[in-house]
Amino acid sequence: MKLKSFIFLLFCTFGLIACKNGAGPEDSLSLDDVVEGSNKSYTDLSKEELSEEKTSLDETYAAFAAELGESIEQTRVIDSLMFVDRFDTKSSYKYQNDSSKMFVAEWEFANPALAKNAFMNWIQCFGTKCNSLTIGDSVGISSEKMAILLSGTELYYFSGIKKEFFKKAVKYLLEEKKIKNIEFALYQNGKKRIDWMKLEDFTEEK
Repeated sequence: MKLKSFIFLLFCTFGLIACKNGAGPEDSLSLDDVVEGSNKSYTDLSKEELSEEKTSLDETYAAFAAELGESIEQTRVIDSLMFVDRFDTKSSYKYQNDSSKMFVAEWEFANPALAKNAFMNWIQCFGTKCNSLTIGDSVGISSEKMAILLSGTELYYFSGIKKEFFKKAVKYLLEEKKIKNIEFALYQNGKKRIDWMKLEDFTEEK
């Protein structure tokens, strides 16, 4: 009786070992794997993937970047998350030009109300220090040359950009997308005060 029990126990042990060794990597996926995969940076891509990524730049961005004299060859995709990324969007992109250091992000929402909601929440907690900004207030919230544009369903953010280039970019967007109204537009030149801008600032000939 003891011998039968021993043989049965031995078979069970071998069975468990065989099952464990037979499980392939595709049978389980840890949270760490998911996180690492989602944080894959642009520089981790192979040359083939890199080439494909560059040719798939947003057409509107590519056009106004060329208008500003930005080198498309020096543009890369940025996948780090920003405050606005917590909101549901139809589409978005974030690009960094390694030559000029200009950064551009765009989020398109399902309707203007959702876009405005994201903008209003963002300026209540802007940047790593969560600086708050009241509409019309000129107190700076950033140490960079940056700009924000809200028009209809689209929200844009620029950093590392001169005011004249921001105006040129917005003017191109106005013409390209037939924009009739600007909800909010602001520009801050480094640590200086914020300049709130209106549609006329981009359409009037200087």
